[in-house]
Amino acid sequence: MQENTFSYFNLESPLSGDGIPAGRLQLRGWLVPKPAVHFVDVRARVGTREFAGVYGFPRADLAAHFEPSRPWLPAEFIIEIQVPPGEAEVQIDALTLSGQWQLIHTVCLEVQAGPQAVSSVPDPVSAVEFGRAMQLLRIAPTGKKAKVLTAIADAIPHPRVIRSDHDSFRGYVAEPAGIAPAFYGRMEFVGWLFHETQLIRRALVTTDLITFQPLETGGEFAGVAARFPTQPTAKTCRLAGFVDVSTQLPSPACVRVFAELADGSMHLCMATRCRPLSTGELKQTGSAFSAWKFWQDWRGLKTTLAHRGITLETGKALRNEFWQRIRDSRQNAAPKDHSHSSAPRALPTTVENRKLRLLLITHNLNFEGAPLLLLEYARHLVEKWGAEITVLTGQNGPLRAAFEALPSPVIVVDCTASTPSELSHRRRKISHQLPLDKIDLVVANTVASFWGVDLARAAGRPSLLYIHESTSPAAFFRKTTPGLLPAVYRAFRHATAVSFNTPATQAYYSNLGTGDNFHLNPGWVDLASLDQFRTTHDRNSLRTALGLQPDEWLVANIGTVCERKGQHDFLRSIEWLGRRAPALVARCRFVMVGGRDTRYNRELEKNLTALGRENIKIVPETARAYEYFASADLFVCTSYEESFPRVILEAMAFAVPIVSTNVHGIPYMLENETEAILVAPGDIAALTSGILRLLENPAEGEVFARRARKRVAEFAADLLLPRHAAFTQKVAELSRT
Repeated sequence: MQENTFSYFNLESPLSGDGIPAGRLQLRGWLVPKPAVHFVDVRARVGTREFAGVYGFPRADLAAHFEPSRPWLPAEFIIEIQVPPGEAEVQIDALTLSGQWQLIHTVCLEVQAGPQAVSSVPDPVSAVEFGRAMQLLRIAPTGKKAKVLTAIADAIPHPRVIRSDHDSFRGYVAEPAGIAPAFYGRMEFVGWLFHETQLIRRALVTTDLITFQPLETGGEFAGVAARFPTQPTAKTCRLAGFVDVSTQLPSPACVRVFAELADGSMHLCMATRCRPLSTGELKQTGSAFSAWKFWQDWRGLKTTLAHRGITLETGKALRNEFWQRIRDSRQNAAPKDHSHSSAPRALPTTVENRKLRLLLITHNLNFEGAPLLLLEYARHLVEKWGAEITVLTGQNGPLRAAFEALPSPVIVVDCTASTPSELSHRRRKISHQLPLDKIDLVVANTVASFWGVDLARAAGRPSLLYIHESTSPAAFFRKTTPGLLPAVYRAFRHATAVSFNTPATQAYYSNLGTGDNFHLNPGWVDLASLDQFRTTHDRNSLRTALGLQPDEWLVANIGTVCERKGQHDFLRSIEWLGRRAPALVARCRFVMVGGRDTRYNRELEKNLTALGRENIKIVPETARAYEYFASADLFVCTSYEESFPRVILEAMAFAVPIVSTNVHGIPYMLENETEAILVAPGDIAALTSGILRLLENPAEGEVFARRARKRVAEFAADLLLPRHAAFTQKVAELSRT
């Protein structure tokens, strides 16, 4: 065993100086990091060649020696290399959680001359993987075509499968494939696995060896039972779930599947390599569609793979993928640029001070940032401007009573549609329910309410579209109704005005408007109400009511629990934090406030159970969020998308130290290292370091919080709501000019 400043290491075979036959060679050993260090992968280098390994084989003996509280350690590695005859220097590297390769060991081998073992032929690149490579090519930066094609070809892991059937295990990972979508840092997992003589008690999947995510087991995977007719468990061997991937780690990621057998033993059963398609890549629209360019790119990528000796799946699957990718590219491509001016259309400088009659459209009435902002907007217009408000929503919710108390009638309508023609039919039915001839302005809140623009236009009314989503329409509607994209694009051109919180959000829609109907208006927070709550509620009493002990720290992640909010990263960060500073984590309570009954929430609950930490919980959506802000010692935001997040403004107002992702509108609200710690989305290492830093140095967090509290005054509702009201009045006036 060898020891250095960051690890314990042992190369079990081959030993240095051994006479080794030429050809394929297997390096086998183990690697145990020291506290505050974590390794996620291994590789070997021989000259200029690199060989990917598999790290994480469970070892009970190492657990007994290094961490007796754990039954097994994912510490063993296997690396297959190819070496020519003669002296060979092999360098073994380990990948840290921060994404850096660290040299662990160098071994000198004497390789004998003789016949070399024949390497196995990797599986061909699948049609799906090729189609996803085309997606990478579509959004690739412009440059020399041959160089771009080579880079895309190199991005496809080949071979993808680096550990498959062995001993009595049989299985296969279908997804993630060699290239796979990783929206909000999560990849869908689909595969199958069985053992020939024992039942599999549970299956786990991981890319970072920090969180081992439970997979759903059971059910039939097509074709497996017929392939193994004598194996009863082959009929119920399907695996399904999700696996998280960190953005700070280099590509390709290593996806490892573990199984615990009925005898209690743990095994690393399968390992594959995957090039994740990041959230940013999946949200890019790409250039305008050209069938000829698509065909050239398709043919060029096929040729590049062939020149590199990489085989490609052929036949019906590839033909189907070709036509599917053409349809997707045409549907998701950016429309023709209609802009003709970078300056927004001039609004009237003076308007008639008249009582407005407004139709406000919201996708739901839940306790979410966008509907809550709309409620405050409506209340201001009613109380300060005497406006008459009617609310139209596609989904009822707890905010209905608050709107009706303004008073504003609330009408729930069915606005679901999957095609523009179906949407037009819905719009006509909705218009019959409304006195649109008595409406001065239609205000549609969020991109989900885009259809309100068409509703206004058909009635000859002006429209104001408020956008809170920092994503492209193609990405927003990708899973639900991609067929509506033509109607969405049309809404941005036809809207009288479109309002964005920040330039970062507007950038996603820059080619959709007419060039003069886009405007910037920052979001706001009801600072007066927050301050009233702070002065009328005792913090210690609130903490006691939440069950907190006097010396317990509350770390809160507040906001709708959903994929884009990244609460799965919060869990992974807590697990890594627990390994780095167990005593500190033991005195913390971690809460995620905003739970719902969704598949994502259920997956999160499973992951939480697998972690086995009693001091983490998910709190359902509540109107009592202020109590958590007032009680918190640290606020953590893990979002991948945020236009102008209400929860950040509220944390600033409550003077809670903040660690947040540095996305879209957030850097317009907070300055990194002055008012908060901001990190890249999905960077678990940086997120954990930021949380640890402020927990270990609370005085620094208090300085940040005081500065953020001072800054939040810039976004007070008393200051900004009159600006939005005046903007609304001017947009309504445009119809009269």
